[in-house]
Amino acid sequence: MKSKIDRIVIIIASTIVPLFIAFLLVKYLSNIKYDFAVFQGIEIIKTLIGVWSTLLGFMITAISILLTIGGNEYIKALRDSDHYRTVMFTQFMTCILLFLATVFSIIIICINVWNIICFGLLVFLLFSTFIGIGFCIFFLFFMIFKSR
Repeated sequence: MKSKIDRIVIIIASTIVPLFIAFLLVKYLSNIKYDFAVFQGIEIIKTLIGVWSTLLGFMITAISILLTIGGNEYIKALRDSDHYRTVMFTQFMTCILLFLATVFSIIIICINVWNIICFGLLVFLLFSTFIGIGFCIFFLFFMIFKSR
């Protein structure tokens, strides 16, 4: 049961909260009549595509290692518990977010369009990937310190 609650918190923190932040930021900037055409979104996305795709590669590697690791009694106990499923769920969720961010970046670069919707999606993807990677780093350090 606790594992299910953890997964719900992870989903809310990595999707609903960033969606809310993006909505509030777009609403605020629209109210102050911010010109989204001035924002160099495509140039920022050209930089972020490399970061997001590299992180996606690292996340896939981390999942592969977690799936194949045999290890000591702690790793075996972790695999038998619901915590292992939560860690894998977090890794998988972050991979999906990074994949969506990479696809979004490729589409924006190819069609060369920037507007308020693109800005909102960029803000959402930035915050959701930050939060997802934050969860993954937390679980990584937790596993490292617990295994010692």
